[in-house]
Amino acid sequence: MFSMKKAILGGVIIGGILGGLLVVSLKRAEIEASLEAFRARYDEGDLDGVIAQARGALERNTEDVNALLAAATAYAMKGSVGFSERSNGQKAIEYADRALKLAPENAEALRIKAYALEIQERYDEAHQYYDRAIASNPNHYQALSNKGHAHDLQGDLVEAEKWYQRSLAVNPKGEHALLNISRLYLRQRKYTEAKESLLALIASSTNLRFQAEGYQNLAEVYRGEMNYSEAKKAIERSLELDPAVPQAWVTRGRIRMVSFLDDEEGEKTLVSDVTDYANKALEIHPQQASAYALLFDLTSATGDVAQRDTYRAKALDAIDKDISLGQREREALRNYLGAEITATEDPLGQTSSAVVLPQ
Repeated sequence: MFSMKKAILGGVIIGGILGGLLVVSLKRAEIEASLEAFRARYDEGDLDGVIAQARGALERNTEDVNALLAAATAYAMKGSVGFSERSNGQKAIEYADRALKLAPENAEALRIKAYALEIQERYDEAHQYYDRAIASNPNHYQALSNKGHAHDLQGDLVEAEKWYQRSLAVNPKGEHALLNISRLYLRQRKYTEAKESLLALIASSTNLRFQAEGYQNLAEVYRGEMNYSEAKKAIERSLELDPAVPQAWVTRGRIRMVSFLDDEEGEKTLVSDVTDYANKALEIHPQQASAYALLFDLTSATGDVAQRDTYRAKALDAIDKDISLGQREREALRNYLGAEITATEDPLGQTSSAVVLPQ
């Protein structure tokens, strides 16, 4: 299992390097076996295994482009899902640059470098490399979707949707585009469209992480529709597949808030459960602003003013450090935490049963 943001948010798939690049020192059967091993480890979330395999291949042949791309992809994902964007992102760039020295217009190397720049919020540079990747291969569905995601994080939802749709036109089963366009629809409360994309993702993906995030977002769709029994089933499935998705724990807490009971014992149990879920999210990602927002709502509901103000301050401090949030999400969450709150709706636009008290 491995961990990730909004996300991540996000993510990168190794499929782009599996399109037939030949390693001159290996026979075709050996190439195919090596690529299949990369794919299997990646889908299982074994990023360290991918890196170890890539290093072994590079010891045998320093010009093994597939191995260089596999290592770059794995490091980019470690940076994203492990919230170590700068250190692992830079390693991804180093391996991608080695590949680009051997093949200067390799679309996948250009895409991986762009993604490594994106997770460091170096968006102008990222777009330059995405554009080069797409110019090199206009049908590179992963580069098309990644460019959409960069626009998404920058708050340009119109451009984001356009690029996601372009990606899906090339590959209707593209995991990254299906997941991220569903998130975009979810924020717009287009639940039917979001559900359609998520069900397609869950049905076709073999990647545990994408499946887990698919179910987490499906739980949010059901929560938006106030179908809490299905929301609970979906979030439990998400956590079965990958318990290291921080937002899944936040979603679980939001769903648990719906069952706020009137009796004192029930309230104590709920407070304990929601606090535990939020803390699990923060163990995975200490800057998970949505987890602090959940605790803010919980303490608002219980009338614990001191704790409420503490969690508000922590959430506000985390917003700009939480790169799983796009610009619009940061602005919405900041406004939500700073306003006199009388509504029962969380900053992602999902209804909540928590009683949010005015300041």
